[in-house]
Amino acid sequence: MNTPVKGSQERWPLWLAALLLAAGAVMCVNKLGVDPLSLKIFLPLTLLTLSSIAMVIAAAKLPAGPRLAWLCSAMIFTMRLGALAVVLPEFVASRLPVRWEVVLGIAPPKSECPIYYRMPDTLFDENRFLKRIGPDQWTGRPLNSILRMKNSRDVAYQDEATFTVSYDADGFRNPVSMKDWDLLVAGDSFVELGSLPDGETITDRLSTETGLRVKNLGVASTAPMNQASYARHFGHAASCRHAVLIWSETALAKTSDEWTRMKSGRSPVSLPTDNSLLSAVWGYLRTKLLPYEGRRVWANASFLDEHDQPVPVMLDPPYPKSPEELSHSEIEAMRAAFKHWSETAREMKMMPWLVFLPSKIRVWQGRLSGPKDLIEWEQNRLPKYVENLCVEFGIQFVDTTSALREASQQGLLVYNPVVDGHSTEVGAEIIAQVTAKAVRASGLTRGH
Repeated sequence: MNTPVKGSQERWPLWLAALLLAAGAVMCVNKLGVDPLSLKIFLPLTLLTLSSIAMVIAAAKLPAGPRLAWLCSAMIFTMRLGALAVVLPEFVASRLPVRWEVVLGIAPPKSECPIYYRMPDTLFDENRFLKRIGPDQWTGRPLNSILRMKNSRDVAYQDEATFTVSYDADGFRNPVSMKDWDLLVAGDSFVELGSLPDGETITDRLSTETGLRVKNLGVASTAPMNQASYARHFGHAASCRHAVLIWSETALAKTSDEWTRMKSGRSPVSLPTDNSLLSAVWGYLRTKLLPYEGRRVWANASFLDEHDQPVPVMLDPPYPKSPEELSHSEIEAMRAAFKHWSETAREMKMMPWLVFLPSKIRVWQGRLSGPKDLIEWEQNRLPKYVENLCVEFGIQFVDTTSALREASQQGLLVYNPVVDGHSTEVGAEIIAQVTAKAVRASGLTRGH
């Protein structure tokens, strides 16, 4: 560390250190956002920024001499030490089959994570789509589990009971004994609905309302073409002549992303897991040193319940677009997805259906209070646009918007308030009732 340094061209270690510190500050902002009232953000951001400024001042103003030589040598030594003590271990640790957040106790092991909130990770149908493996089972309180996983300080779901969710050999929520069915229902998390126990899901309610045997082919984090593949591979039955796709307007982005991937010919991949040792250590230190700061309140608005009492809720823009705001790729994706669903059902000699689910803002608006940029949204004609597409492709259309909005305007929560935004027991019952009414009107009976 006593290497002599002369001339401005040899100040590069200071400039490099300033650049690295500034890059660290930018990464801090990108990952955590900017909140000057939050110590978990303010402290590291301030330290990185001030250190970077100090390096810039030293590189620009410090005269050549022994002090500059020592400082440059110190920076070179520190960066070499960092590479050996931090970068190399991080590189190795991130490639080990170990979840460091679990090891350090700041994240639950996979067994404690409800199956519902896990990404499907098994390739099938010529590696074009993903499914769950089965049989499987999980017992616990899923909504409270997701609050813990999200480090939430929200007070919600305190009355949630412990229950067991079971999956059949194909990875779906159906009784193991089910051999024949009258109606198949495919979809994403709204159909799987792992936040509700057996008997309370949309498909179970639909079976109760109609007396029909209903096959649940729902898997969270999937899109319509993936769901059509479920119908094709797992939906055939001697008595089944109707195929229902439940599609939420909040699934537009997934629908568009899936179509983009299908056109490119890429196979799906599960979301990458952040297995950073450094990130895990930082999270551990943060929860130990600043336990309150390490947790977050997700509620950002209030909903007036049936007693006109405010209930903290979470609104999550961007909100559904109007038909005029849809991009060319989004229109193309919706048309391709619904056409494919229609063709798949007809190839299976079934009548295609589509049940439209509205977003929270569409049904809650009118009983919300909170920031204007969150609660002020102009109702649009997207449900009608979807209906027109269904008419074009010969799909029976069921719109649950009016029924869910009517219940919401009476103060009933049809969607979960925070973090998980799926149907409550009330919402699932309403969706099933509206769908059952349409199914009965079609003349569908058990075994026919």
